[in-house]
Amino acid sequence: MDTREETALVRQKLLSIGSLLLLHAALSFTWIPQLFGIWPLSAETPSIQLTGLAAFLNLLGLLLFFSLSGYLMQVQLRNRPRYLWQKAIQNTKRFLHYYLLLSVLFSLLLIADKGRLLHGQEWSFLKSFYHLWFLIALAAFQLLLALLNWLSEHLQLHWKVGLGFAISVHVVGLFCQGGLFLKTPTQLNPDSLCSLAVYFSWFLYGFSQKKHFQNLGYSLWPSLVVIGLYFLTKTAILFSWRPVLTWKIGASLLDPFAFLIAMNCFDYLQRRYLSPEIEAQKLKTLSARIANYQLGVYVFQIPIIFCVLTVFSKVGMLLHTDPTALSSSPNWTESWQTWAWFEALLFVLLGLLWLLVRQKKQNP
Repeated sequence: MDTREETALVRQKLLSIGSLLLLHAALSFTWIPQLFGIWPLSAETPSIQLTGLAAFLNLLGLLLFFSLSGYLMQVQLRNRPRYLWQKAIQNTKRFLHYYLLLSVLFSLLLIADKGRLLHGQEWSFLKSFYHLWFLIALAAFQLLLALLNWLSEHLQLHWKVGLGFAISVHVVGLFCQGGLFLKTPTQLNPDSLCSLAVYFSWFLYGFSQKKHFQNLGYSLWPSLVVIGLYFLTKTAILFSWRPVLTWKIGASLLDPFAFLIAMNCFDYLQRRYLSPEIEAQKLKTLSARIANYQLGVYVFQIPIIFCVLTVFSKVGMLLHTDPTALSSSPNWTESWQTWAWFEALLFVLLGLLWLLVRQKKQNP
């Protein structure tokens, strides 16, 4: 792998991590009623603009994560035949480790909030994978990929997943879920299986590529038109514009292309304005530092967000803790207070991240 490709991959990794962290920070300020039953806090005046941003960040961060993971599997397998099995076991252990930690943490928080021990249905949160679902999904994908490789060797099969296949699975899966954005598979049900099928198709696509999202070749103005239509269709679904079916089909069709265009623009900016030769060593050092604590930051970011928002609610932020309190009919009114609290949350999270990085520098 040459310096330019290695640097591009590090930047893509940072883009994926940043997108998902920003997504979680924005979720409590979005207009997605009940957030599929997994997000207990919401601003009383959610932002339709932050809702659009969250939809795009969800698309960009997760598709990039799984496609990049698939590509890196291919790179590692060239010299390490048992790498897939080793990573599957490692990710399963990570899932179990963090699942136990979060179960204890959420149990203590709920007990402290209620002032008593939990009973009955109050323990139902233990059935969820929390936001750790991606670890167990990635382990399953790695095992399935190992099986595909074994079959190809013993049955002399040659398989390769093209872009058309990934796009087709994406369109069908998103349409089955309503066209807004892929639902988070915190539990195993028909909807989450659709999401997992989409992510697995992009994982296999990444594994099948010689280079990861470089020189896709889209022109500027058609790309801007597609992005504009992408946000228009998402808005139409949120507001239930008629004809509903047409907007859902359009949103489902545009979703994967919006991702590809975003990756094309990111690649263009890298080649146009950034010098891999100059920044390669700095990025490699940054990537190594992030690798030491990126999973921990991701895992504990959400409990931290809940705690910070709870503090905000004590000093003036209007916050819903009942998911049924959110109206299912959004409007165009944007509240400056909502944006102010969102920016305050970002400030706190960035401050905590800065302290973590500084502490790591002092204690390598």
